[in-house]
Amino acid sequence: MTFPRAALSLQFEGTGRQARWAVAVAVVILTILASSATALEGTEDPRPIAIVGGTVVPVTSDTISNGVVLIENGRIAAIGTADTVTIPSDARTIDARGQWVLPGLVIARSTLGLQGARGNDVDEDTGPLHPEIETFAAIDPFHPDIALVRDEGITTVNVTPGDAALVGGRGTIIKTDGTLIDNMVIKRRSCMILSLQGAWSHLPFASSPQHKDPIAAVRDLFDEARRLEIEHTRGSKNLDLSQTLRREGFAELLADRPLSKSDPRVAAILPLLRQRIPLIVRCERRQDILTALRLTERYRLRLAIHGASDGIELLPLLRKHNVAVIAGPLHPGGRESEELSRTPAGIARFVEAGVPVSLVADEDSPYRSASLRFLWLDAAALTTAGLSFEQALALLTIEPARLLGIADRVGSLEVGKDADIVLFSDHPLSTRSVPIEVFIEGRRVRGTR
Repeated sequence: MTFPRAALSLQFEGTGRQARWAVAVAVVILTILASSATALEGTEDPRPIAIVGGTVVPVTSDTISNGVVLIENGRIAAIGTADTVTIPSDARTIDARGQWVLPGLVIARSTLGLQGARGNDVDEDTGPLHPEIETFAAIDPFHPDIALVRDEGITTVNVTPGDAALVGGRGTIIKTDGTLIDNMVIKRRSCMILSLQGAWSHLPFASSPQHKDPIAAVRDLFDEARRLEIEHTRGSKNLDLSQTLRREGFAELLADRPLSKSDPRVAAILPLLRQRIPLIVRCERRQDILTALRLTERYRLRLAIHGASDGIELLPLLRKHNVAVIAGPLHPGGRESEELSRTPAGIARFVEAGVPVSLVADEDSPYRSASLRFLWLDAAALTTAGLSFEQALALLTIEPARLLGIADRVGSLEVGKDADIVLFSDHPLSTRSVPIEVFIEGRRVRGTR
């Protein structure tokens, strides 16, 4: 249970009766908060759930006909055929005969849940560099789009800043169910957004001389973070700073200048340098993709390119550097040579080249929620370009989960993972099929039995 910080930071002054009254008041407040939180989140039947008889698609292993998925304590306890899974006597049984059982969708990047999806809550427009910004505090759990996409089987979303700033800040990964944002979050700081699209160049700050070379400003920020990281390493291992900088290829940082230990922008970069979160770079042009690759080489980053429509000649480089691609929205009528990451044939080229791909919706559309809800149709379109059903499904499940570092919890149906499960009335890529039940961590959030 998570409580507001104010409730947890009460400081008591005085002694005797005053202190006892303060403690009593605190206990009452915490009790009320706990009761309110429980009421808001609801209670669930603790018994195991057995989904039986359906066609189970784990994604990372073979499809199971007449399969069984057993859910206990919000996680997948067993999965297999009817003759290999023992169902507890007290389990609630869901008859899924004739239905398809899949993992919930994972969206690699979206502005879902941010108020004014085309306004100020999506981007910070007071300057070009805002790595310290994070979306956590701006997500509205009651935003109507969250319920809409949840009903279509989208259970995990990486909510990120937009592309107006050069460095837009950090994303937050949420489950699409809950009324308290703290209980929805599974990774508060999930990635860093860097935009080379040029949208920021139209903002007032871009006209100042120091922003004529935007990549230089990004490098300066990363260099300061790298220098701080090396200084920390030197202190913990008793190494010589100058030798360490030269060995690491940062000799130019030997200039005598103070470290920005108190600068939150520099501190926000450190998880990137430690490869704890990926850098997601929004760019389309070949030259911008190469710029992103140079940053990756220099700072040894985990990189994902959102776009890369002009990357057809760079497929070997992307694979060599283990770069993931966030592709979409699909333009089925586009030419592959011009829109590599926006056509079924182009995305198939990425997959065939061994580049990990995650499929996303059209965030620039005023009908974003509809675009997210129709991602199933985009996956169906990919099968027309030669991808198998399992390959197309991976672009909406396990691939974005791997990119975001949460594949141990979501993205496939495996024992120990979160029970985020969608039951479809027919083959998921059929236009006749609809999600009839959705579970998030074992809680039914769509459908009744």
